[in-house]
Amino acid sequence: NGSVAPWFRCIAARIMNDDWWDAIGDTNALEALSDEEIHDMGDVTHMLPEAEGAGLNISVLEVKPLVEERIMTSLMASRHERLAAAMTHLIHGGGKRLRATLPWLVGKAVGDSHSGMLDVGAAIETVHNFTLVHDDIMDDDEIRRGRNAVHIEFDLPTAINAGDAMLAIAAEIEQVADGNWPADDNPLVNAPHTSDEILADDWKHPYSRKQAASPEGNSQANKYWPPVGRVDNAFGDRNLICSCPSIEEWEEAAE
Repeated sequence: NGSVAPWFRCIAARIMNDDWWDAIGDTNALEALSDEEIHDMGDVTHMLPEAEGAGLNISVLEVKPLVEERIMTSLMASRHERLAAAMTHLIHGGGKRLRATLPWLVGKAVGDSHSGMLDVGAAIETVHNFTLVHDDIMDDDEIRRGRNAVHIEFDLPTAINAGDAMLAIAAEIEQVADGNWPADDNPLVNAPHTSDEILADDWKHPYSRKQAASPEGNSQANKYWPPVGRVDNAFGDRNLICSCPSIEEWEEAAE
């Protein structure tokens, strides 16, 4: 009767992602995508022909894993483990993700849903969690979603940096979704950019030197150029490491 079986629709939504489409025609690439696991698609009775529409809770749960995957992929792209852990701390605490799934659900309701709606939802949820991180700092709240607030679990400087980074990543999600920047090569993943990197003749990044050296919103009159990439984020800033000889070694050499 022309109807599409619910399980095929689930496969299309959860399995046939960008990597799957890129691997079409390449047997080895398709085999590499196989995880040999059984995936539970949940209750699909509401997707059967002539079935009544699913309620809001089921609809949210249907889309929630897809949005959360995009959120985690974006936040974990940072090469600084401590910053990534701070940004994902509240995400791991759970949440309804209603605002994150609404773009997809609204698009589906009017017959125009696509993967870009999931990226919009991920960006919205990332901005929301940024506000929670800074709100807990301002209110001096120690608990959020049944776990330590970010500034308690880590420290105040890390929490501030995590919140600021999440706000920037929300905008980055849109750039990545539009295909302008790769997820593994963008200003936030590669920050901070050293003076040697900015001044080098060979520039291989998909974004401009200006975006790397002076991001939009930077109003500093005198910019400090770091000689090296960041080491362990705020902890490294407060606990400087010197590779030069110790005072004792200098004293022994002078004798």
